[in-house]
Amino acid sequence: IRYIERVGRCMRYDCTDGTVNSQTIRVSFREAVAPLLSDRRFCLCGASFALNFQHVTGVNGQIALLDNGQSVVLPRTAATDFKKAWGNYWLEEHAP
Repeated sequence: IRYIERVGRCMRYDCTDGTVNSQTIRVSFREAVAPLLSDRRFCLCGASFALNFQHVTGVNGQIALLDNGQSVVLPRTAATDFKKAWGNYWLEEHAP
């Protein structure tokens, strides 16, 4: 999973092998993605979007660059925290 976004009342999972849309959700986005957010690879970016740090290759201002060439605009209020969390993730992941 590269990222998850809420589209209307459904969840859209962008995966390395395609896109999957969920059935209608009846809970908040945060509740629906809670199992993924318990994994440190995932980060909530605003009210309806979560990114997988493993697929982020860089951050340029408010734009997260993904390993498949896509870019995701981060909410202004989430960009700074996302950059810090992404940097910490990679520092911990590649620590000796």
